[in-house]
Amino acid sequence: MKNDPSPASNKKVLKREIPLSRRRRSRLPRKAREILQSWFDSHLEDPYPSWHTTEELMKTTKLTEKQIRTWFTNRRKRDKTWKKIYYKK
Repeated sequence: MKNDPSPASNKKVLKREIPLSRRRRSRLPRKAREILQSWFDSHLEDPYPSWHTTEELMKTTKLTEKQIRTWFTNRRKRDKTWKKIYYKK
C-alpha cells in the first residue's frame, strides 16, 4: 500500500476541499492599498471614515465594506504615527 498509485492515496488536496477558515489569506490589490493608505495618512487626526466616505472608498477600490473596515482596524492597530497622535490627546 505504500506505493499505491490509486487516487485515494494521492496527497494533493484541492482548494475547494480546504475549509475557508484554513485557507491562506490573499493581500488586497496594490492600488486599493495605496488609496486606503493615502486616505489614512491625510486623516491621521481622525482615521475613522464615515459611512459616506466608506461608500466612496468601496467604489474606487472595488473592495467590500468588510474589507475596508478590516483594513482600517488593522492599520490603526499597527500604525505607530497614529498611536502617538491619538495618545497625546
